[in-house]
Amino acid sequence: MKGITVTDYSELEKFATHFAEGKHNLLFVIGESGHGKSKIFDNATAGKDVCLKLEGHFTPLAMYSQLYNSPDCRVWIDDVDELYRDSTKIAMLKALCQTDLRKTMRWQSSRKLLVEGSDIPPFFQTRTRVAIITNDWKSLNKNVGALENRGIALLFKPSPCAVHDKVGSWFSEPEVYNFIGELVPTLMTHDMRVYIHALELKETGRDWRNYVIQMTAGNKLSDQELAALIHADTRLTSSEKLQKYATLAKKKSRASYYRNIDRKQI
Repeated sequence: MKGITVTDYSELEKFATHFAEGKHNLLFVIGESGHGKSKIFDNATAGKDVCLKLEGHFTPLAMYSQLYNSPDCRVWIDDVDELYRDSTKIAMLKALCQTDLRKTMRWQSSRKLLVEGSDIPPFFQTRTRVAIITNDWKSLNKNVGALENRGIALLFKPSPCAVHDKVGSWFSEPEVYNFIGELVPTLMTHDMRVYIHALELKETGRDWRNYVIQMTAGNKLSDQELAALIHADTRLTSSEKLQKYATLAKKKSRASYYRNIDRKQI
């Protein structure tokens, strides 16, 4: 899926704030799980009556009735990765996300609906704006493709170091945080949940360090990738780059560092 690549948490927070203020008609936020996407939108919309969160396996009727009872609101849909499989939901989202100032929502039947004792008309108008938070958006049919073309797609790809720094703003256990932090520069991707699970294990007296090592074992940069990443860091002197490579890759040889740089550049 094409879109705007966002690597900074502060930038995604700005998009979330602007959405809560009604400045975006349709946002897609696509990124791996464990990066805190939903929490950012939770914070941006908290305490705002004009913002409505839809999550879980809601039915099309539940979606329709909540939209009717929350007119002209900012709706954000959290981690509904099966959304593309339901043609009724897609049809409602297409209507909801029209570029017209006022959109007309229609139910499948022309008769009034009775939901929890209240009558809901078979159609209504709204100015609702939408954000969809997902781990994997799949364009399997033309309906989803048409929906994609109407909104702004944000491809959220924070670096492992950015994830670690963000966790540091709320995680208060220094031993766990610092231990994971030593591994972060060697990782390809990172997951906030590792910190929480490690802390749970520590508090129950289990080997949390081994858990962290196992959880990150298949997610390591190769020696070549690590050498290239360190080599590209303009903040470090040549001797500092060698020392950092020796520490992280557990390679003592200068030749190993330069050999891996040469291989990566071929």
